Amino acid sequence: MTGSTLTDAQYTERLLDAGAVLPAGTATRDDGADGADRTVDVLTARGYRHPGLDGRTVVRLVPGALGAAEDLAAEFLGLRPAADPVEVGLVRQEALGFPAWALVHDPANGHHALAVVKEMERLARQAKSKPGHAKDGFEELATRLGRAVPHFLPTYCEQVGRIFLEQGNQTYAAMFFGRAREAERTHGLEVDEERLRAVFLEFALNGALTVKALRQYVKELAARSDALTAWQRFRQLCTERSAAGMAPYAGIAEDARSLIRAAGLDQREQEQALITELLASSAVGRTPSAVWKAWRAPLVEAARRDTAVRARLLEILPDPSGAKDNAAVDAEWLDILRDSGAEELLTGPREDGAEPAARWLQRWTAHLNRGWRARSACEPTLELAARMVERLRADAVPVELQQNHPTALDLLDLLLAAGVPVADPSSGPSFQLAPWLAGERPGRRDLTAVAADPRFRPALRQAVAPVWGEAAADRLAALQEQLPALHELFVEWADNWAEELEATRGLAGLHRLLTGLSRFRPALAHANPAAAARIAGLDIAARLGRTLRAGILDELGWPALEEGLRRLGYDYSAGAPGRVVPKDLQVENAWPELVLVRHDKAVVVGPEGILLEHDLRVPAGLSRWHRPRLRYVDGELLVAWIEDNEQRAYWSGRPDRQFTLTGERIVSGYHGAHSLNPLSLPLPGGGRATGGRVLHAGDTAMPDEQEVYGDGTGHWVRRYSNGRPVLTEYDPQTGQHGRTSVPPLFAAGGENGTLRPERSRLLPLQPGLERTPLGTDGTVLGGAVRSEGGRTVFRGVDGRRAELSWTGVPRYVPVGLLTLPGDPAPVLAETTRDLDLIDPDGDGRPGDVLSGVTVLAPGRLDAAGTALVPPLEFWHALRLRDEAGSKLLRDLTDRQAFELIEAGWPVDAPDTEPARRPERLLIQGTVRQLAQTSAATAVPLTATADLLPGLTDPLLLAGVAGLVRMATDAATRAARFVPLPQPGSEAGAAAGRPAEPPRTGPSTAGTASWTRRSRRPSAASTASGPGTTPPTAGTCSATCGRSPNCWPPDRRSSRPTGPPAPCRSPRPAGTTARACGCRCSAATTTAGRRCSAAPPPWCWPRPRRSPASRPAPRCC
Repeated sequence: MTGSTLTDAQYTERLLDAGAVLPAGTATRDDGADGADRTVDVLTARGYRHPGLDGRTVVRLVPGALGAAEDLAAEFLGLRPAADPVEVGLVRQEALGFPAWALVHDPANGHHALAVVKEMERLARQAKSKPGHAKDGFEELATRLGRAVPHFLPTYCEQVGRIFLEQGNQTYAAMFFGRAREAERTHGLEVDEERLRAVFLEFALNGALTVKALRQYVKELAARSDALTAWQRFRQLCTERSAAGMAPYAGIAEDARSLIRAAGLDQREQEQALITELLASSAVGRTPSAVWKAWRAPLVEAARRDTAVRARLLEILPDPSGAKDNAAVDAEWLDILRDSGAEELLTGPREDGAEPAARWLQRWTAHLNRGWRARSACEPTLELAARMVERLRADAVPVELQQNHPTALDLLDLLLAAGVPVADPSSGPSFQLAPWLAGERPGRRDLTAVAADPRFRPALRQAVAPVWGEAAADRLAALQEQLPALHELFVEWADNWAEELEATRGLAGLHRLLTGLSRFRPALAHANPAAAARIAGLDIAARLGRTLRAGILDELGWPALEEGLRRLGYDYSAGAPGRVVPKDLQVENAWPELVLVRHDKAVVVGPEGILLEHDLRVPAGLSRWHRPRLRYVDGELLVAWIEDNEQRAYWSGRPDRQFTLTGERIVSGYHGAHSLNPLSLPLPGGGRATGGRVLHAGDTAMPDEQEVYGDGTGHWVRRYSNGRPVLTEYDPQTGQHGRTSVPPLFAAGGENGTLRPERSRLLPLQPGLERTPLGTDGTVLGGAVRSEGGRTVFRGVDGRRAELSWTGVPRYVPVGLLTLPGDPAPVLAETTRDLDLIDPDGDGRPGDVLSGVTVLAPGRLDAAGTALVPPLEFWHALRLRDEAGSKLLRDLTDRQAFELIEAGWPVDAPDTEPARRPERLLIQGTVRQLAQTSAATAVPLTATADLLPGLTDPLLLAGVAGLVRMATDAATRAARFVPLPQPGSEAGAAAGRPAEPPRTGPSTAGTASWTRRSRRPSAASTASGPGTTPPTAGTCSATCGRSPNCWPPDRRSSRPTGPPAPCRSPRPAGTTARACGCRCSAATTTAGRRCSAAPPPWCWPRPRRSPASRPAPRCC
C-alpha cells in the first residue's frame, strides 16, 4: 500500500462513512488485519399497518440496532408490525439516539420523550437560518426533561448535537455533546460504555469533539472501569478513530502510558502494539510532532523488529496540522527513518517487489513543497540523497523532481553531478533562486551541474536574472565569486536580451522591452559591459521609421465618437487627446452603436453620427455599486438602476413611466468603463438578439445576455462546455438554443486547427460600415481564429489571412488586418484587453509590436490622437483621417525619423531652476542633458509639424508626435545602460569635463504639456531656436522669488500652484536666498532680487549640509 492507494477494506469504510448501503457480505463486524474499522449494522425494512390505512403498509428502513425502538415508536402511533423485518443491506452502525434510547430503555416514561419530538423537529428547521434561536429552544426542552426524566438528557443532548451537525455547525454540536457528558456527571447516571464509545467516535469523525473532551473521557473511563478494561476501551477507541480518518491527538502517548501503568502491563509491548495499529491509518501523516517525539523509542524499536513497519514509515509523509516549522518536522522524520532502519530500504540493494528508490524521492520532494509559507532548505534531505546515489544509479529509474523548493536545486545538482538519471521536465521547468540564496547555509551547491544540463540551463538562466538584476554592487561581486556558473548564465542572459532588442522591429515593442529591462540595468552593465553597449547603441530612429511606414492607429478615427466625448464635456484643446484620461466615463455595448455615459448624461454614438442624447432621470446619490446600466434598442435607451434592492428602470421615450425590471439582473456590482455587456445584434424587423429572447423597446423584462454571432441568416451564442468555449445555434424569436455547430463562414477556407470562438467574430454588415478598414465580403464582418501546433491563424471574411507563431502560451492572437493607404496591412493582434499592431513581416515576437492600445482607454503615446480606443467590434466604424498624410508616412525615411527625434527632444526652458543635479547621456551621437520638468513628457506637436508639414489632420499629427516622444523615451532608457560621468561627480571631474552642458536639440516650444500637480497644460513654455544653450553652471535664474521651476530643494513636497512670488524685502548682501539657494548680490530690489553671476563656494542647494558633505558648486 502506498500513501495514495486504498485497500478494499479502506474503500469500504469510505463508502460506509459516506452513507452508502452495501450488499450483504461486503463487510463484517470483525476488525481486519489492516486495522480498518468494520463496525457495521444490518439495514432492515420494517412493515407496519394501521386500521385507518385501509390495508396499506408503511415501510421504514431502519438499522437493526434501532429496530426495537422503531417498533415502540410505531406502537405509540397505533401502528403494528405487518411482518418480520427483512434485511436489505449493510450500513454504518449508529448509536441509539433520542427518542429511540428512551423508548427502548424506559418505555414507561417514553411519552416524555415523544412529547418533545415535534418541538425538536420545529427547532431543527430553524437550526440553519436561526441557530441561536434554535439553541435557546433546545435548552428549554432540556430543562423540562431534566426535571421529569434526567436520565434522558444524555441521549437528548446528543441528538440535538446531531441536528446541528447536519447543518455544519460543529460549535453548537460540540456544546451539546459536552452537556450530555455534564448531565451524566451531574445526575450520577449509569453509563453504557459501548454506547458512549460509539457516540464519541461519531462526534469525533464529524469534527465536533475537542481534544479536551476526549482527554476528559479518558480520565472518567479510568475512574468508572477497572484498569485493564479502561486500557482496552481506550485502545479500541483510538484505533477506530484513527481508522476512520482522524489523526492521533497530541496527548495520546501520555494518556496511553498512564493507563498502561495503571493496568500493570508491559509498557514497551503495549505501546508498540498501539503504534503499529495506528500506523495503518491513512491519517497517521497528520499526527502531531509531539506524538512522534514521545513515542520515538518504541516506534524505532518496532521498526527495527518488523520490515513491514519500516516499509510503512517510508509511505508516511508527515504533515501535522498547525505546524509552523515544516523544515523541522521533515528533519525529525528523516532522523526517525535513519534510526529505525527504514532508510536502508532506500540506500541498500533493492529487494524483490520493492518500489524504486526514485519514486520515494519524488514523493518526498513534492512533500517538501507543501504549504504556503516561505520554505527553507532541508539539509537532511540532501544528506540522505547523497547516501542514496549508488542505489539510484543501480535502479536506473529517472528521478522526477519538483523544482520550486529551495532544496530541489541543490538536490538536482547533486544528482546530475553524481550521474543519477533525472527525468525530463514534463513542462517548462521553473526555479526560484531568491529563497535558495536566502541566508547562509553550509550545504548550498554552486549549481554547476544544473547549468551544464541543456534541459535545465534555459530555466536556470531565466531564474538568475531577478536575483542578479536586483542585487547591490557589493552583493554582485560576492555572487560572482561564490557562484561562477550562475554569473556566467547572467552574462549569457544579458547577451540574449541584447540580441532580442537588436531584433526588434516595432517602436512600442522596443519601448516595452526596455522598460521591463530597466530594473536590471546596473547589474547588466556591471556583469556584461559589451551587452550594455549593444543596448545603448540601438538605432531608435530606424524603429520609429519602420513603425510610421507600417501604419499607426491614428491614421484612422471615429468622428462621431470624438464628438460624443466632447458633448460629455471632455476637453481636448491641448492637441493630444490620447494623453487625457476620460474620468467618470461609462460605456455600454449596443453594436454597431456605442453608448457613452458620464454623470447624468448619455450619448449614443453611431457609425456615422450622434443618434441620441439623453439626460438620465435616476435617483440622486446612487453609489457606484448601483450606478445605472443602459441598453439601446430601436432608438430608445433602457435605463436601469438599483433602488430598495429592486431593479428599477424606464425607457427614454417614456421617462415618466418607471417600472420594476424583471428577468436578467444587469445592475450588479461596480461597473467600470472596461466592463462591457455581452455583444448583442440588431434584428432586421426591430429588437435586439441578446442570447435569450428578443429585447424590444418598451419591454419590462430583461432577457438573458450572452455573446451573439450572426451572418445575416443564422445566429449562434458562445457558451462553455467542459470549460471550453463552443458555439451553439440560437433562435432569437424563441430564445431557444440548439445544437453545437460552426457557422459556414468559419468552416470555409480550409484552415486546420482548433477554432477559437472567444477570439473569432461574425457580424452582419450594417449601414455605415461598408468602408470598414478590417475588410468585408459585402454581407458580413469579422473572421475565424484557429490555433494549431505553435501557430495561430486568422482568416477574415474577405479571404485575407494573418498568422503568428508562439511557444508555450500564445502571447498575441491575430484578429484582423488593417487596410491603410500604401497597403502596409499591419496585423491587429489581441490580448486580454489590449490591441496591438504588429509588423506583418515579423513572427509575433514582443519586439514586433509597432504600437499597442488598451480598449476603452485613451491611446497614450501609442495613439496620442485617439481619445478613446473602441472595442474591436467597433473598429469597423473607423475612417481614414488624412489619406495624403498616410501616404507621406509610407515614404518616410529613417533619416527623417532621426530628424524627428532631434527636433522633438525635450529640453527645459532656459530660465528653469533644476530640481536636482542634471543627468547627461550620450544619445544618437550627441551628449544631451535630460529635461526635468513637464517638457520631459510633453508631446512635440510644433516640432513634428515643422518637419512634416504634409500632415494636415491635427489628430494624425498628434499620433506621430506621440510616437516621437516614445522614441525619445526609448532612446533615454537605452542610453542609460552606458551612463556618462555626470557634472559635479568625482568621475566627471577626473575626466576633465567642461563646466557647461553641451549643446542640446531644439526646445519644446509649442508642445502640449502637463504640470505634475494639476495635469493641466503648463503656463510656461518658452520658445528658443535651434542650438540654444541652457544656463551654465556659472549663472543662476533671473528670479530669486518662487516660480514654477524654482523651489527650496528641501521643501519640494509643498510646492505652490500659484504664480511666482517676488522677494518681499531686500536681503543683505552675502546672505542665502531661500527660494533658489544662491547667495544674492548687493544690488537687490523689492520687486525681484537677482543672484550673483558667480556663486561663491558656499552656495548649496541644501544650506544645512555640513561643509564636508557639500558637493561641487552648481547652479541653483
